[in-house]
Amino acid sequence: MLQALFGNKNKDKRRHTRREKAFSADWTPAPDVAPIPVIGLDLSASGAGILARDQIAPEEFILRLKIDERVIPTRVKVARQLPGTLQGAKAFRYGVEFVSISADDWDAVVRWTKGGSAAELDNKVKSDLEMVRMTADDADRLMPVALQNKLLGGLTRRGRLAPLVPNQQPLVQYFYGGTVRRNGMMMHRLAIVSRVPDINNGPPAEFRTLFYFDDAGQHIEMGD
Repeated sequence: MLQALFGNKNKDKRRHTRREKAFSADWTPAPDVAPIPVIGLDLSASGAGILARDQIAPEEFILRLKIDERVIPTRVKVARQLPGTLQGAKAFRYGVEFVSISADDWDAVVRWTKGGSAAELDNKVKSDLEMVRMTADDADRLMPVALQNKLLGGLTRRGRLAPLVPNQQPLVQYFYGGTVRRNGMMMHRLAIVSRVPDINNGPPAEFRTLFYFDDAGQHIEMGD
């Protein structure tokens, strides 16, 4: 089913590159509380290692990463805590996992961990990096028919695709964008470019719609 295409999400975490390079960061328990500086020690697509002078009490908190002049707000949860030292004084080392991070910021983190820049990219380059074109055969072979029907049905209801006809290939192209953490869940990101024929034989109307869905294909979110 979906795992044939996307793999096991726990294995995906283990494959994430972890870059060990110091960076600036700060944390706060809530948006209206002044942030407290910490030192970033390492970073991966699933979380970070940080060093704090004082113990961080909440199990979840807001962590802002500052890499390549870009500030990336995230929400994290503590995965592990170890006592340490900083300039001879007592300190605390934390391993934290992302609970929420925007798709664009997550892409920037991934680029940075692979030695690239976290800076904003122009839309075309960013689109090429984020999305991998799937052929119709790939989609039919690797994505469950039930999931395809749900996604295409959503496009039809929004007027972005003509009603499906049995044994007829719909006017769509699939672009897979990897997994992102969204609302506390690891979600797959898929863009579908769909076309609707013009009744006056003019150029077809074209739409690009972004979907997020879980491994089972049960929780689906449809973007603009």
